[in-house]
Amino acid sequence: LGPGDVIGLLGVLQKQPQFTTVEAVGDVTVQSLGLEDLLETTSGKPEPIVSVLNVMAKYIRSLADRVAEVEREIP
Repeated sequence: LGPGDVIGLLGVLQKQPQFTTVEAVGDVTVQSLGLEDLLETTSGKPEPIVSVLNVMAKYIRSLADRVAEVEREIP
């Protein structure tokens, strides 16, 4: 993870708890947003929405890669 990365986006979008463990190797600044905060922040602004879509695209690509890997292992 690096600057600007998002953790727990699916939980926020679905209003469901999401448990993730992250260990920092240096100083970090963390910001916590609920769905209402996210909607307020992105209202009428395409840049944050594009950022959210990029995070979702990374999740989808990662899952697709994992599925393909599992499929290759199945005889």
